[in-house]
Parts: sequence; structure tokens; C-alpha cells
Amino acid sequence: FIVILMMIKTCKAFFKKYIKYFFYIALIIAIKEWADLLRGDGLDLFRLIGSTALAFYFWSLFSGKFEFAE
Repeated sequence: FIVILMMIKTCKAFFKKYIKYFFYIALIIAIKEWADLLRGDGLDLFRLIGSTALAFYFWSLFSGKFEFAE
């Protein structure tokens, strides 16, 4: 049980340290999805909404709008 808690803390620390890079990756994926929509390629609404929401969530964590759960 203690090992699992240590693994969770390590994962959270890694995520906090590299949140900026996760945000940039999610933003690039969201921009790609929107470009596909505007270009007229097939519409995958789930991926479009999901990638956009994920990019906004990472942005809010990165900018401090949301706090990390402890």
C-alpha cells in the first residue's frame, strides 16, 4: 500500500514538472483537429471536442486557474 502511494506521489510530481510540455502537445493536437475540420476532411466530433477540452484543461493547470489535487 505504501509503495502505491509513493508511486502516485512520484507520478504527480512528474506531471507537475512537465505540465507545460503536456499543454503544448495537447494544443498542437487540438490545432490539428481544428485544421482538419476547416479543411473539410472527415469530422470526428469526439476527437475534436476531446482534444480541445484537454488543451484547455492543461492550459488552466499550467496558468494556475485550477490547482492540482493533493
